[in-house]
Amino acid sequence: MKRKTIYDLFIKVFVILLILFFTTDSFAQVKGEKKKFRDKMRQKIEVQKIAFITNKVDLTPEEAQSFWPLYNEYEIKRKSIQKELVDRPPPPHEIVNEMTDKEAEQIIQDRFLQAQGMLDLKIEFYEKIKDVISVKKILILFETEKEFKRILFEKIEEHRNPRKNPRKEGW
Repeated sequence: MKRKTIYDLFIKVFVILLILFFTTDSFAQVKGEKKKFRDKMRQKIEVQKIAFITNKVDLTPEEAQSFWPLYNEYEIKRKSIQKELVDRPPPPHEIVNEMTDKEAEQIIQDRFLQAQGMLDLKIEFYEKIKDVISVKKILILFETEKEFKRILFEKIEEHRNPRKNPRKEGW
């Protein structure tokens, strides 16, 4: 009798380990697939953004050749600053209410520094790029970036709520 219980216990543990092994592997595959999908979507968005900016700003081939390396460098730095902002989300109201004024002041000052960093980066980019394209095209570029972001958010919203947002033509 004792031998059968040990055997049953061994079988149960073995089955549980097998289930854990296969489900963990399945979750890893799903996670990997999601990452691949996200990376693919990011690439598609980047390609559309490049085409959108090139078209709207009306870059000549010569301008584009000098413009895109500078813009790509700017984007890398901008994304780095944005990542800092995302990595430190604002604290919930409950936590804010329990903070000292000094702690709240520090968070506000950190946010000002991050916003200043973003502004400094944009000014640095402007100073570099104004030797490559006209000031008018730079103004169009800045507005085009906002427009692209707005359209992208609209597309995301349409995708999330297809009934609420009927498809619009274009893009």
